[in-house]
Amino acid sequence: MDAVKILFPLGLEKSTQAEVVQVISKAVEECEHWDMPLVVEPVLQGENVSERNDLDLIESAVRIAVEIGVDILKIQFLGEERLSRIIHRLRVPVFVLGGPKSDDPKQVLKVVQESVRSGAKGVMFGKNVWQRENMEEVMAALKSIIHDDLSYEEVVQRLNL
Repeated sequence: MDAVKILFPLGLEKSTQAEVVQVISKAVEECEHWDMPLVVEPVLQGENVSERNDLDLIESAVRIAVEIGVDILKIQFLGEERLSRIIHRLRVPVFVLGGPKSDDPKQVLKVVQESVRSGAKGVMFGKNVWQRENMEEVMAALKSIIHDDLSYEEVVQRLNL
């Protein structure tokens, strides 16, 4: 699937934040014109962000993005319960981002399982896949959890991760 992805930084000065919302709105229009899905990834940055995991601010960004008209959201894992609550209120598919590379592949797979159980359609991982020596095994593990409905424990045991 092809798509356009744009970051949605939050925590900027109000005037800059308003400009970002306008840029995303314009991207929504352009993507609709070309029949191309738009993926938006809220990110916390700037002087108005007190902590990188401000879940309330992320939740606000998700709401704003949906109201603007985005097609797909890429958000960080917010915990199974909170992610589930957000996903079930939305009318757009949600994918969970991988975040910084984790040294523990079992923990990564557990997050994938919890994300899918929460209602996420899948994951959009980078470093947690391509920066591993056993990239093919990790991709197979992700597929098994997301598409084959296996638990991360079964996958770890089966693939000997």
